[in-house]
This record gives sequence, C-alpha cells and structure tokens, in this order.
Amino acid sequence: MQGKVRMAATQGSPISRGFLVSAVLVIGLLIALPVAETVVANHPALAMVLTLAVLEILVGIVGAVLLHRRGELVYRPASQLRWASALWLIALCLPWAALIVVSRQAAYLGFVLYFLALWLLPSSIGPAATFGLALLTGFGLSVHHGWSSGAFVGPVSTAAVLIAGMAGLRAIITELSARGELIAALEAAQTRLAESEREAGRHAERTRLGRELHDTVAQHLSSIQLLLHAAERAPEDEVRATHLQEARDAASTALADTRAFIKDLTPAPLAGRSLTTAIERVATEAAARTAMQVTMRVDGAARNLPTATEATVLRIAQEALTNVEKHAQASAVDVRLEYEDHQVSLEVSDDGRGFDSEQVINGSPADSNSFGISGMRARAAELGGYVAVVGEPGEGTLVSAQIPTTPAQPGEAT
Repeated sequence: MQGKVRMAATQGSPISRGFLVSAVLVIGLLIALPVAETVVANHPALAMVLTLAVLEILVGIVGAVLLHRRGELVYRPASQLRWASALWLIALCLPWAALIVVSRQAAYLGFVLYFLALWLLPSSIGPAATFGLALLTGFGLSVHHGWSSGAFVGPVSTAAVLIAGMAGLRAIITELSARGELIAALEAAQTRLAESEREAGRHAERTRLGRELHDTVAQHLSSIQLLLHAAERAPEDEVRATHLQEARDAASTALADTRAFIKDLTPAPLAGRSLTTAIERVATEAAARTAMQVTMRVDGAARNLPTATEATVLRIAQEALTNVEKHAQASAVDVRLEYEDHQVSLEVSDDGRGFDSEQVINGSPADSNSFGISGMRARAAELGGYVAVVGEPGEGTLVSAQIPTTPAQPGEAT
C-alpha cells in the first residue's frame, strides 16, 4: 500500500516533469551544435548528421514521455538499477556516439548524458558509467579529429565535477528523506497519541457518568424501592401514607439531582446550603427512612470550601449512608465532619453487621457495594485525597475520607 501511495504521489510530479522537460530541451540545444557545424562546413555527411540529430531528439522525447508515466523512476537520483531508465540512456548514447565520428561539436552533448547517467543509474554504477562516457568522448575525438590534451581533460574534468556535485546532492536528498520519514513518524505518533487521549477521555467520561448515576439516581431509586416495600408491609394507613410521602420526596430529590447532573451543576443538596447543612440534611433523610439513630458532629471552624471539594465530601457521605441503609442493618450511625487547616475529614461509622472490607473491595467490579466504594475512592483521588473503608463481620463499618482543601476562589459557589 505504501508503495502504491508513493507511486501515485510521484507520478507526473513537478520534479519528474521538470527534470524530463529540461533534459529534452538541453539535448535539443546541444544537438544543434554539430548540425550547425556540418551545415556551415557543407560537410558531405550532412544528411547523416541530420538523421542522427532527429533520431537523438525523438529518442529523448519518446523516452521522456514513457518515463513521465512512471515518475517514481526519475523524481530523485536512482537508488537501484531500473532497466527502463538504463535503456533510455543507452538509446541516447548510440546516436551521440555516431555523431562524434562526424562532428567535434557533438562532444558537448556528452555533458547532459553524463548527468543523466548519474541521475538514472544507482550510485554504485553511475560514476563509473559517467567516467566511461567521458573516456569514450575523449577517445572518439582523438581518433576521428586528431589528438589533443583537451579532448580528454575537458570531458573527464566535467565528469569529475558532475560526480562530486551529484554525491553532494544525494547526501542532501538522503538527509531530507530521513527528516521527511521522521516527520511522518512523528505525525503518525501524534495521531496515535491524539486517538489514545480521546479514548482515555471517553473512558474517563464514561466512568464519571457511571459514578454520578450511581451516586444520585441509583441511590434514590434504591431508597424509593425500600420505602415502597415498607409501605406495602405497613399495617396502618397512616404509616403507609407516611412511607409513600417519603417515596415521593425521594423521587423529587432524584429528579432535582438528575436535572442538576444533566446541567453539570452543583449537587442539589448543596444548592444554597453549606456543606455542614447539606450533610445534616442527608443524614436526617436517612434516619427518616429507617429506624436508625443518626447523630452528627462537626469539629473545627466550618468554612466555605471549593465547590468540587464540598461536592466530593457530600457524595461520599451520601454513598456511605446509603450503604449503611441498604446493607448494614444498623441501629446507630455516627457522622463526623472535621475542618482542619489543609484538609476536611469525614467519618461515617455504624454498629451494623459489618462485612469483610478487603473481600468486597477486591471483589467483582459489578458488585454494587464494590462499585460504590471504588466510586468514593475515585472521587477522593481526583482531588488528591483518599477514602479508607474498615469493616469486620459483626463489628460494624467505618468509612473515613480525607480531602485536601484550597481557598475558595472569589465568587465561587459553595
């Protein structure tokens, strides 16, 4: 696939097109020199020179058109032997070799052939072929037009300069190609990183949504279910009506929490209230739904905290009380909120049946209790805090949370 993409990118590219057009134009200009010399001298071989000149130009044009369709062969100096390019070069050399026999001026055409040999042949062959063409030029001039040092020095020195220049050009192209590959690799890595970050963001958002739904809608639905069961078992209409009213209140609270969650606002119990008042309300509602005796104590000087901190502490308190209500079968629950200099602490302890905390924490993530504990921990960890859950069968449970605090921002809702 990569080879097909590269071929499509180089076929008919400006580089290959410009190279081929320039080669044909230079061949046409240089071939005019032996033609002009023969015409001026009224040489008897004029017809043969004209024929060879036309043949040289036709070979150049036809080969350029064919190679243009395979732009990957000429868009950069060859790195391996390609027979299409080599055959074009050989076809160009044949009329030129015949022209040298008739006209000395045909030697100038060798300059473009030297360059084509260096460009179309790999570096292991190109320089040798170029020197061979230069020696052929000098030998042909000496044999057919008389010996002179310039007949060899000119072509050989020109070939040497072109070989040195092509070596530098190849080095530059190699470095640019390496940089291009590096840039492509970096772009691919950047694309993969962006996709990974998007996937991580989606995962984090799914986790957040699951945690929010568990801490709001799921808890309220569980409370409503308990209240409806209690209403079904109530022997007196007045008690049944009380339970039904509490279920309606829980449904109303769930609706408010859901709307606040959808709008990504402050949790409904915190709206217009302090953290202390909000937790007292949650504790009172838990006591009203059960036969538990819930007591609350606040230590330290209560103060406004950042919204995220207060929301996290409130959610942990809600989850802890919900777990007590659903699983503990406790008769008494103690809630302690402590404001310290650099953190706020929350402890929720009960005298219920307890549980093996390590087994629940390390159990299946699908377990609702395990999910609630992991949700509390995740919330605390997001703010640099932690939640510890200690429980033993028959000895009750303690949930302890410590959340670092920072000064509330000016105008921030609490």
